Amino acid sequence: MYFGTSTRLFEIAETELMRDCGYPYSAEGMKALGAYILRVQYHVDFLAPVMLDDEVEVALHIGEIGRASFRQDITIVRLHDGQRTVAARGTCTTVCVDTVTRKARRIPDDLRAALARHMTIAQEIS
Repeated sequence: MYFGTSTRLFEIAETELMRDCGYPYSAEGMKALGAYILRVQYHVDFLAPVMLDDEVEVALHIGEIGRASFRQDITIVRLHDGQRTVAARGTCTTVCVDTVTRKARRIPDDLRAALARHMTIAQEIS
């Protein structure tokens, strides 16, 4: 699997996370939030290869919530021959910004609470 595919897998997981939090990545979702959610940093460590047609499992959880930003932690696991191998681990820092000024603003309380639910879901995959 091409390394850049990890970014697409992250985007899919992130989209589902925001949908679960009640704010899908859509014009309506961001309007309801009253803010934009922008990625400001993305990092991934590739730990093992994933071959074309391998099955993968993607886990995303919230690693940290700040005043205006939150960090998403992602793990991609290769499932092959009954074994689970961590293929990649990464993080993405996302900032909540005002829709007019585009300056960082406090994460709305309801989104903060929804994100916090995803902090306890994480389990270390080895």
